[in-house]
Amino acid sequence: MRWRTPLAAVAILVLLALYVALASLLADFLPDIFWLEAIYYCVAGIAWLPMVLRIMGWARQDPEPPQEGIR
Repeated sequence: MRWRTPLAAVAILVLLALYVALASLLADFLPDIFWLEAIYYCVAGIAWLPMVLRIMGWARQDPEPPQEGIR
């Protein structure tokens, strides 16, 4: 089994949980202005993607195990 794939899955879940906690904590400090909150949530909703894509790219580098052919 490719060892990076399950490790990356766990890392993504942990990092997303931390990211959501931090983003919601920072949202508490925003002034109560609708358009400012809307912009913040749009940016915060997209900002986690580069982090996850980087982890997924790292997980893809795991070499495939050799395949045995059917004889």
